[in-house]
Amino acid sequence: MILIDEDYYNTRFPIIGDFDLSKLDDNAKKFYLIEYSVYSSFLYDYLLKHTSIKKSDETLKNSTEYEFPTIEKDEMDLYQYLSIGKLNYFYIRNNIYLNRLSKEEQDFLIDRIKNKKFDYDDEVDKFINNTFKKLIFENVDEKNTPNIDLNFGPSSSYSFYASNDSLVIGERFYPYVKDLSTDELREKYMDRQMYIRSYLENVQSNLSNELNMKVSVIEYDENSIKKKANLNNQNTNYKM
Repeated sequence: MILIDEDYYNTRFPIIGDFDLSKLDDNAKKFYLIEYSVYSSFLYDYLLKHTSIKKSDETLKNSTEYEFPTIEKDEMDLYQYLSIGKLNYFYIRNNIYLNRLSKEEQDFLIDRIKNKKFDYDDEVDKFINNTFKKLIFENVDEKNTPNIDLNFGPSSSYSFYASNDSLVIGERFYPYVKDLSTDELREKYMDRQMYIRSYLENVQSNLSNELNMKVSVIEYDENSIKKKANLNNQNTNYKM
């Protein structure tokens, strides 16, 4: 199980939502971060079951025409870090607001954690299907204003904007190559850039159709993420 700590959690962007972790005491914070991590894991399992995102991820991993080096763990942001063990390149870029769960839904998640029932079964599948949309959408205000585009950067480029009522999927690989000394190598590099942009458009269309909702797939690099400030304290495998 991937567990995030408070340092990771505090790198979220955008921060518009209706929950403030700092108001909780230490024990409540710790448990909330466990809940956040477990729910994230279940949400990934939901996408793996109901969409082609795993196949899309493996296509990049197994490509023989182009190289797509994966990102090292200590170079990942919060969102990609939570995808470890699930996907290599794609990851959920939305924030999750667990405070929007009903009492019954909260009890279900707490029961799963306390009893260490982390298998993805039919009950969890139904739970995620019934809850994830209300948990990942960014509430702009309390007056239900029309949906707007928000920056999922933190880069200010409009390419990082997506509707606040969409599933936002990030994609990131190590973009650099060792050798661009010849025209042939430079051309192959540019071809790869054109390929990935076209590929991500297809992934976005497929996910939107499979989930019957708005989906935005955004390509990230090291200049458009927020890394954890203190990487020395990160703990990937958490045993409960």
